Amino acid sequence: MWMIIFVNSLSSKDIYLSAKSGDKIALKTFQISSEIFGLFLANLVAITHPEAFFIFGGVAKSYDLLIPAAKDFMNKNVLRNFRHTVEIFPSGLNENDAAILGAAGLVMLKKYFQKKFAIINK
Repeated sequence: MWMIIFVNSLSSKDIYLSAKSGDKIALKTFQISSEIFGLFLANLVAITHPEAFFIFGGVAKSYDLLIPAAKDFMNKNVLRNFRHTVEIFPSGLNENDAAILGAAGLVMLKKYFQKKFAIINK
């Protein structure tokens, strides 16, 4: 099935729906995006050593097409001792709450470090 979409009106949802219907270009787009995202996550794992990543927004909405391949690519490119140790989950937060909770977390983190390293700030 062909779908005509003008480039200036193309959305990530259009690409997702096209990929779900088997469009080869849309599927290739998800493959490339998964590799880039997986490489980014591998680098982030090397720096932060997390147990899990929680994703939300458009990435979480396309979880089935993006995350399994990204996780495989992450595991192929991460340091050996971190392979298969990090999980990726879609967030259970409402998208509208996630930004404010993230901002609140940064404020709390800043206050924690200011108190812990107060001697440095003087």
